[in-house]
Amino acid sequence: MWSLDDPGTFPAPANTPSAFNSAKLGVTRLDATFHATTNFRLGIFDYRGDGRPDYQYHARVFYADTITPSRASAGGGTPLDIQGIGFRPNTAANIGATSASVLSASARELIATAPPIADGLQNITISDPATGGSSSMSDVLTVGAGPSDAIKLLSGSNPATPIGGEAPNPIRVQVLADAATPVNGASVFLTASPPVNFSACAGATSCTVLSDETGQVSTRVTPLTSGAATISAVLAPASYANPKSVQTPLLATSSALDISVLCRSVWVAQGASTDLPIKSRLLSNGKPLVASTIAYNIVKGTGSLSATTVVTDNDGFGASILHLTLLGSNIQVSVCAQPANRPCQLFSVFPVPASVFQLSPVFGTDQAIAARQSFRPVVVRVTDSSNPANPVIAANVIFQTVVIRSVPDPPPVSVGGIIINRKPPPVILSSSKSSALSSVDGLATLQASTGGFSAPLTIQGTASTGAEALSFELRSFGAATNPSRSRLLNLSDLVKKQSRSVLLSRASKRAFR
Repeated sequence: MWSLDDPGTFPAPANTPSAFNSAKLGVTRLDATFHATTNFRLGIFDYRGDGRPDYQYHARVFYADTITPSRASAGGGTPLDIQGIGFRPNTAANIGATSASVLSASARELIATAPPIADGLQNITISDPATGGSSSMSDVLTVGAGPSDAIKLLSGSNPATPIGGEAPNPIRVQVLADAATPVNGASVFLTASPPVNFSACAGATSCTVLSDETGQVSTRVTPLTSGAATISAVLAPASYANPKSVQTPLLATSSALDISVLCRSVWVAQGASTDLPIKSRLLSNGKPLVASTIAYNIVKGTGSLSATTVVTDNDGFGASILHLTLLGSNIQVSVCAQPANRPCQLFSVFPVPASVFQLSPVFGTDQAIAARQSFRPVVVRVTDSSNPANPVIAANVIFQTVVIRSVPDPPPVSVGGIIINRKPPPVILSSSKSSALSSVDGLATLQASTGGFSAPLTIQGTASTGAEALSFELRSFGAATNPSRSRLLNLSDLVKKQSRSVLLSRASKRAFR
């Protein structure tokens, strides 16, 4: 194989020193590495030399050229579209040393889903079990956090917090590929010195969590010891020797009687009618007070409480429910320890008009699965227009979906020497509409369904609230499609490739008359 600007040096820059050089019977394999985007000439020579007319060469170019998208989540599941030449239904794909699930294969396209894998740059390798051939693309896929990605602290400052009580404000960080591009599925390690409990770690003192589709990680924290603590969010420390990180301080205090209100400020859709749990905890020098009384009282706004006095449980918690009807203004509820009616904390409710709703993807807005698998939930988040944004509770999110099946393209038509390629519209199998109210974290979830229709099919959908809308696409694949037969290559064939590795397999075959 030569580049076209090569006059035909011998031996060629890429060549096989002998025929039948592979472990497969009757197969000669040429391996070549491309370093530039240009045209190449491929030559096949008859080393037998007797010029028999019934001696034919069947050649196949096996080559991976490009991949879309160029990023995948470290948690796996990202659909990958690999373009190239010579793919077959049995073509396998690997990301690094880990096998990827191939959902569909045609002669020039491979659809696969990324497996869970460590953050960083990864090679993509496709292989052909029949010939033992492979084609590799080096450092073409960034999994999770890339080497130049950054982590940013969005919010995290808090007032002094009693030991065993939850800090009023959550810690929020964001992973960015540049100043504005969020990174989905990057590994973020949460830790603190001295240790604190993280809600994102199910109450553990450290863990690794993945950023969502907006690049964000959010957690609430509970201090365990008095004094100053430093909370850290570290970007992919298992993949990089000098990982990037952000820190925020937290001062923990201790006294004979403390009260802590969990999620003491919430934002609720204006006009909503909903129930809000108000959970609080009584503490003495960091220890829970059992069988003690907490009083709840609405001091501003209109609403009703399920209980105005509650008795704490074995962990010092006591809860009441605030009933809201057509929320129109701010509401404040005082939460006080009894019998002295102090210390106290305020639980505040802020109404958010629909005109300032923001809608962002969180999880599952781009999925690809094999037949008979189930889609994962589609999750979106409703927030207000603040910076950083606050999650909005009880916002009505409308999900609309259409299940469609693509129709194969009919043969092209020639009219007056002009070739017309026809693209028939897809067949609509079903459509649906549903709604969900956003949770305390502003999350709304849809569990999409194929409606009983068999793969292959696509679900196209939108989520909307207020004036905001975002789209999502879910694909279910059937058996891998059969590619067209590899055509016979002549010596004059030109092959245009990019800077990738390519494998060429030749099978010599006698045609007996």
